[in-house]
Amino acid sequence: MTSLDLLALLPIILPGLGAVVALLVGSFVPRHGLIAAITAGAMAAGVLATFAVMPLVPHVIMGQLALDGRALFFWLLILGAALVVAGLAFPFLAQRRVRGEAHHREFHVLLVLATVGAMVLAAASHFAAMFIGLELLSLCLFGLLAYEAEHGRALEAGMKYLVLSAASSALLLFGLALLYTAGGSLSLHGLPMDTAGAQRPYVLGGMALVLVGMGFKLSLVPFHMWAPDVYEGAPAPVTAFLASVSKAAAAAWLLRLLETTDAWSLTTVSLTVAVLAAASMLVGNLLALAQENIKRLLAYSSVSHMGYLSVPLAAGGALAGEAVMFYAAAYVIMSLAAFGVVGVLSRDTPGQEVVHLSAYRGLFWRRPLVAGTLAVALVSLAGIPVTIGFVGKFYVFAAGVEAALWWLLAVLVASSAIGLYFYLRVLAVLFASSGAVAERHRDGLAGGLLAVLLAAIVLLGLLPGALVEVVSAAAP
Repeated sequence: MTSLDLLALLPIILPGLGAVVALLVGSFVPRHGLIAAITAGAMAAGVLATFAVMPLVPHVIMGQLALDGRALFFWLLILGAALVVAGLAFPFLAQRRVRGEAHHREFHVLLVLATVGAMVLAAASHFAAMFIGLELLSLCLFGLLAYEAEHGRALEAGMKYLVLSAASSALLLFGLALLYTAGGSLSLHGLPMDTAGAQRPYVLGGMALVLVGMGFKLSLVPFHMWAPDVYEGAPAPVTAFLASVSKAAAAAWLLRLLETTDAWSLTTVSLTVAVLAAASMLVGNLLALAQENIKRLLAYSSVSHMGYLSVPLAAGGALAGEAVMFYAAAYVIMSLAAFGVVGVLSRDTPGQEVVHLSAYRGLFWRRPLVAGTLAVALVSLAGIPVTIGFVGKFYVFAAGVEAALWWLLAVLVASSAIGLYFYLRVLAVLFASSGAVAERHRDGLAGGLLAVLLAAIVLLGLLPGALVEVVSAAAP
């Protein structure tokens, strides 16, 4: 490793170092605020380091990680989302006193390490680095999902994710073995997608298994069955992290794989991704129609949105990378806002969360800021104009038009119309007349973060030019 490689790794090293420091300090000074401050400071240092290493672009770190504009974009997105989750989790954990602990050292350490794993995954240009990042992210998620283990649903969520994630990782490894057989290299640049003859079955079989493994991480249909149970059982801040950071990192690497290897030249691969996208859009929106639990509804919504995100992955072309990056950023912001509201409402109810739709009836008249944030997030998820969700969907649609995937765009439009129904249904519940009056609540840090997310959804919907320019500059 050269000094330049070490410098380029600073955005990853600093958060990892922060996790070690938090673990050591927490052993002697078990104070929740101190540990949370150390880990948040480490992630903030990672953000500053990401800006500092921009002059090094492009650079390949030890042949494993690609330091390019796309990697920096996703690093900033992942670190920013993780900081928001940490801010939402701090009052949530402090109020609920999970397992009677006041310091929650393990939670914050696992959160930072999961963030490091997501960053490695997003920049990986080598299968070894990809698998290390993916497994670091997954192993930390096991503990985070089951953090409220004394409550059965959290333990169930952690176990389900553990078992199914292990199965998907095994299939992914088998796919990598087949690709290595075909190309003799674990680097993404060494995979020959144009191989013919005896090697072609290895390429197609390997890509199929890799898509299965990543389909699980993205909760694409038919690999989505874990999502509603895991989302429902996990603590709300962890669900926010799973729905945002984990999905963004997986999408970033899948985009890098398809683009670097030119897998779009294989009709079979493009068609497979298109079918997964269509199935996810339809099934996710249809299953969300009957949900009375807000977290399960958002889980199926996540399935459909990963379908939307997969449209440019199937289309390829010049707009594919920009569309994926913009939509990933939009979805991260919208998901953090929606699950952030669930966390704020649930922090005073140890052992359970406020998730049934009946509990949200007339919420706007009791807590206008919280209900307004959820309402705007849902409107944006539905793709209504003047929100970032609308611009993201327009980007995705443009990528599909460029590739002339008319049948897939027809599915996108039809599924969006279906999704509009259940989003508006929740909005009707939020604004239903209940005779309640506004309550005084000190939402503090969490309330401030919700206000920031609310402003981001609206401002980036009204004035998306700045984010569009960043995405365009980051795209290769």
